[in-house]
Formats: sequence, C-alpha cells, structure tokens
Amino acid sequence: GALHVLRVRRTLEAENSRLRSHSPVADELVGTSKGMRSLRERIAKLAPRPFPVLIVGESGVGKELVALALHRQSPRREGPLVSVNCAAIAPSLLESELFGHCRGAFSGADRDHAGYFQQADEGTLFLDEVGELSPECQAKLLRVIEGKGFRPVGAEAEIQVNVRILAATHRDLDREVEANRFRKDLFFRLQGIQIVVPPLRDHVEDVPELAEYFLERLGVEWGHKVTLTRDALLRLSEYAWPGNVRQFRTVLEGAVALADKHVLDAGDFQLPSGLCADRPVSLNLEDVEAWAIRQVLRQTKGNVTQAANQLGIVRETLTNKMKKYGIRKDE
Repeated sequence: GALHVLRVRRTLEAENSRLRSHSPVADELVGTSKGMRSLRERIAKLAPRPFPVLIVGESGVGKELVALALHRQSPRREGPLVSVNCAAIAPSLLESELFGHCRGAFSGADRDHAGYFQQADEGTLFLDEVGELSPECQAKLLRVIEGKGFRPVGAEAEIQVNVRILAATHRDLDREVEANRFRKDLFFRLQGIQIVVPPLRDHVEDVPELAEYFLERLGVEWGHKVTLTRDALLRLSEYAWPGNVRQFRTVLEGAVALADKHVLDAGDFQLPSGLCADRPVSLNLEDVEAWAIRQVLRQTKGNVTQAANQLGIVRETLTNKMKKYGIRKDE
C-alpha cells in the first residue's frame, strides 16, 4: 500500500542524496591503515547485532558510510535504510517527520503521514546529528529503543515498529548531557555500543589510496585518467585536513577541474598554507562549530539563509545555534 510506496521512495531518496553528495560516489570506507582496518573489523562485529549503535566522529569523516556498511552487513540488508539528517529539518517539523502525524493534527495536515520510523520498519533508521533532537523527540526515541511504541502527532493509538537505530553525532554528547541539552538515559542507551571514526589526520598513510580511489572515479567523469606526482602526494599527506575525507575529495575535484591536465603536481592544489590566523580557539567541537558559523556569516555578509545553506542546516537551526553561542549576524 501507501506505506510500501513511501518506504521504497525513502530508500531511493537516501540513495539519490548519497549519489548527489558523493559525486563521485564513495560507498566504501577506503584505506588499509591500522585505524581503518580496525574500523572495518568493528563494523563486521557489530553489524549482525540488533542493538543501536552510536557513530562518533568529526564532520566529513564518513559517518554515513559506516551506517551504510552496518546496514549492508546486517540481517536487515533487504529492508529499507532510511537516512535522516536531524539538523536539516526545522525543529518544529522534526517530531511529525520522525514519528508521523494524523490528518488534522495541525494546520496543513490534510492527510495521515507515515514518519521515518514507520518507513524504516523491518529495516534500519540512521539518525545523523542526533544531538539536534528536541527533548520531546528524545523521549519518544528512548521509548522506541526500549521496544515500546510511539504515538504519531495527533494520534490516540500507539504504533510498534521493528527498526534498528543507528545514530551519529559530531558533538560531545557528554557535554550536552551536562548542559541538560541531551537526556542522560538516552545517552546511556546509545553510548553502550560506539564506533569512533578516525579523522583523516590520524591515518594520513591512506592518502595515496584515497587519492587513487577518487581520481579513478573522477577520471570516468572527466573522460581521461588523472594521476599525481610524488610531490603532489607528499603535499596532500602533509596537510592536516580539518574537513577530513569530504574536504580531501572536494580539493581533488577542484584540482582536476581547474588544472585540466593528466598529471597533477603539488602546485595544482589549493590548500591553506600554514596555520590560519583566524582559527578556532581550540579543537573542542563547540569552539569549532561557533568558529565555522562566524566564518560563513562573514563570507555571506550576514545573510543567515545563505549561511544556513552553506552549513547544510535549516535557517531555524542556525539561528538557534547563533543564540546559543551569542553570535550576531553582523559580527
């Protein structure tokens, strides 16, 4: 019925958004370093289990690829994988998007809507940026993890679903719990089984393999093979990559597009040299997040909507973060 169609659509949407955001497609965790080998071993060990998994790591390390690998290696691989970025949905809509709503539940709800939990039934639900969930959504999520049902917005009856939950965050949830922004009981349920995805600077020995992987795909896209000189590889291996694999891929794409040649040298890469004077006061995630918001607001000359688009979040989430960090748009 309608729910089956929705499920198929959500699976295709997740696939499409992954294809768009990973152009060229990077469906695999690339690298043979010790860190990447142990990451793959941990995934293989945890994938068959039914428990929730919390995937932790900086922005750009590939947390969604870990979720994809966990799903593909699980007994639920034939079921849907529904990926939701909690930071990209307006907080006021989050509860109804996740848990569904009944017709007439609020202004504009002209029909029943199955939320992401129902669409992921018999499969896997990946909640990216789980730290952005409202207290109400956190309470409902905890009930689902404990095997209880939930009520769609405006419904009287509870719904039971059989969903394996994967959650990811770049936040320090310990600090969020201390600040009363994240439920302690939910944190303990999620924290039980964690997978930490290493930042690229901790496995730079994988840079040559990553470069080969992305260049092979870019070569197909551009219709000619692209390789790197030894100096180019050295330069890429010496850089700290604050934006991790996502930044690495973007830099390669830019170099291939601008250089328009078959062999790229060290000078073909646009990398900030040395330490940027204007940098986060520390590598604490909240300091980095506040710094990134200020940088983007400066670039967009205080345009909050444009800044939210660049940061990949909705305007409402950005204004909430600006309030939290005391950032003015005209700083």
